Amino acid sequence: MFKALAPKLVYLEIAGDLIELKILAVTKWPRLRSLRLVDHVPHGDIIPLPEVVFNMPLLSTLAYEFNIGCDHRTPSVFYREIDQTPSAMRLCDILPELKRLSVSSIWYGARLEAQLPRSLEAVCVGAPCARLSFPHGRTAWRYHYTALSEPDALCWIEAAAKLPYLTELALHLVEAPSPDMLAAIARACPSLRTLELEQVRYDYNLHTSPYPIESFARPLMTLSHLRVLRITLELGSHNRPSFHNVKQEFISGIDERIQEAAQLLAERISAWNV
Repeated sequence: MFKALAPKLVYLEIAGDLIELKILAVTKWPRLRSLRLVDHVPHGDIIPLPEVVFNMPLLSTLAYEFNIGCDHRTPSVFYREIDQTPSAMRLCDILPELKRLSVSSIWYGARLEAQLPRSLEAVCVGAPCARLSFPHGRTAWRYHYTALSEPDALCWIEAAAKLPYLTELALHLVEAPSPDMLAAIARACPSLRTLELEQVRYDYNLHTSPYPIESFARPLMTLSHLRVLRITLELGSHNRPSFHNVKQEFISGIDERIQEAAQLLAERISAWNV
């Protein structure tokens, strides 16, 4: 089916469960401009990302947006197993005109950040999580692939500094971002219009940040082109108490902290960019 459709397709979005990476790699896609793989990591052989897109010369949008599922499957979606010969192909050589890149559930040994095309305008690195249902009405979240630690995130930020056209950056993090991370981003990516720094497991975060809100605002003030900001801040517990008579008071409290933090950030950034 794919061999018949491939010569005509311009946009392709498909669940990883429905196609093997090998099929994508060996098929010719002369007109394909956007490839988005979603849901679970594909079955079959794990093929390096540059090899998968080798026959997609016009690709401008590439998204490996794999969710985390209930089965323990390798997150190594970019490179072969360690005992196999690594690929000599580099993403920047295969797709030098790539504009948008989104990847999730990655294996850090892949060093994908070292082969980013200079043409990139948007980069998203994360590990989306799929919610699982259990018997008897119980639900839980499972995290089989990690998000970015701060050292890993700093590697991506350092790589982003070499992308002169970058205007959108999204990093999904293990911990809430620090002012130092924001300062590194401000130095590396002064032309950002959209910035997203999300703590993947924020729902388990019960802490209050040791940093004042002002310390987050200062580096953001230097991003004069910034128009969209999504950021996880540690504002204390947000788990609702089980007692009905204190629920409303609790909800009002967390809402107030969120509004105060958002207003302060907006005021500081707006004052600088006027």
